[in-house]
Amino acid sequence: MKISTISLFNLNRVDYLLISIIPILALSLAAFCTNVEALFAIILKLNVIFLGYHHVIATFTRISFSKKDYQQNKFLTWPLMLIVIAAVTAIIFFVGEWIIASIYFYWQWFHYTRQSYGIAKKYQKQNKEIPISSLENKIHYGALYLLPLAGILYRSYQNSSTFLSMQLKTFTIPESVWLVTFALAVIFIVLELGLWVYKSIKGKVNTPFICYMISHHIIFGVGYLVIENLDYGWLCINIWHNAQYLVFVWYLNHLRFKNGVQKGYSFISGMSQLKNKSDYIWYCLGISTFVYGALTVSAQYASQFTTLPLIVIIFMTINFHHYIVDGIIWKGAFIKKLNKL
Repeated sequence: MKISTISLFNLNRVDYLLISIIPILALSLAAFCTNVEALFAIILKLNVIFLGYHHVIATFTRISFSKKDYQQNKFLTWPLMLIVIAAVTAIIFFVGEWIIASIYFYWQWFHYTRQSYGIAKKYQKQNKEIPISSLENKIHYGALYLLPLAGILYRSYQNSSTFLSMQLKTFTIPESVWLVTFALAVIFIVLELGLWVYKSIKGKVNTPFICYMISHHIIFGVGYLVIENLDYGWLCINIWHNAQYLVFVWYLNHLRFKNGVQKGYSFISGMSQLKNKSDYIWYCLGISTFVYGALTVSAQYASQFTTLPLIVIIFMTINFHHYIVDGIIWKGAFIKKLNKL
């Protein structure tokens, strides 16, 4: 479904945001941090409040903003959250805080890459008039995965001792390993470019998919390989990921309820109508601000009674819960089985 077609590349507004506006925003803010270090803390804070918190809450619009969705996905709400917080607390208590930061470091890389894979797949398959061969799939997704993989291997090779002010321990990666992976990524990207040229000559070019893949390569290349500072590079990818997720989840909700307000889903279907998109944004932002604000104040107060890093436990629990939910949210049959247990 096209929301509103514009002239540039014949993309709709959602495509325009995902392919150009959001990547440009992420790259620009990362550039500001790189050139003016004092801006990092400010931009990080704004990203966390307006995009990070918000994008986590957006997940719940898919699983608990209606009675029917909650009943179908109830295991993914508070039961799973309790399991994750118990696991995070136990790991910190018995091993140390550093391992949670290290798990987050690698897991967020996989989470970001998988989200981009999902969106790229949507663009690749939306034009059913353009056939996709098995060889094309291997080349496209080899290029998509290999560059982020080279990036995380390079960050591991850097062997930074901290990540966002947390103690970090990474795998020991020889220089040759990340260089070979990067070389493979370059080869696959060149093959991908060759495919695009060939298909454009044949008049079977998928412009939105090509534009999205270019933005994917630029973001991961700059975030992991060009920006030397680990935190600044992460911020570039994180801003892109958060904003991308917000737009894409709203779009999926909008498509789900494109025929109007539905009985049993009156709240979420009403907010997902195009005319109510601002209400959707403000409502989710309001919830995220209240929830995270309350959790922060509560954790700060409770910290005087324990030596456990409660802020880290709470916020990493939310992140890990989000990663798990996002990984299985589309597996409806699996969720139904869990709810019967």
